[in-house]
Amino acid sequence: MESPAELRAALDGLAPGDGRMLAGHVAWKPVVREAVAAGSLWWFPLEPDAGLWRARAERPRPGAAHKLAAYLARDHRLMEAAWDQAPRGRAFHWRLERHMRVEERLLFPAWVRHGDRPGWARGLAAEHDLLRRPVLNSRIHMRAFRERLDSHDDKEERVFYPALMQCLDDVEVASLLREAMLIDL
Repeated sequence: MESPAELRAALDGLAPGDGRMLAGHVAWKPVVREAVAAGSLWWFPLEPDAGLWRARAERPRPGAAHKLAAYLARDHRLMEAAWDQAPRGRAFHWRLERHMRVEERLLFPAWVRHGDRPGWARGLAAEHDLLRRPVLNSRIHMRAFRERLDSHDDKEERVFYPALMQCLDDVEVASLLREAMLIDL
């Protein structure tokens, strides 16, 4: 994508249930901010490559319950796919760090403001610290890390995200979703 119009056309061309990998040099945030505000779009920034931004854009099917929780679960799947391709690779670690930043900058503060168990955010943040310092120098370490990651993701999807969605109103959920898509590293 070399122009805002080209990026806008690519995003507008996505039908419900479709997704595309996109890349370019044009400033993507203003275009994506507009597209997200105008309708249902998921934007997953991916690791940049030699000054070229890359992202996965998806138009979710209508009626997805708690779209923020569904977006974050989809982000987990994209992160796991990067792990499956190259566990020690830059793509996986970039996606992991980006996902944790979304939670730490947006979700945990929202939970502390509205949730009834503020310690949950501290516990998940402590797990993030462990995930940031993986030892991946043997198959045993790699298996242990993947088990820790899967357990953490499962806890978020089964417990934390649903609890967060229950204590936020629709306006705040929509705002958090829009902000989450614009976070990169």
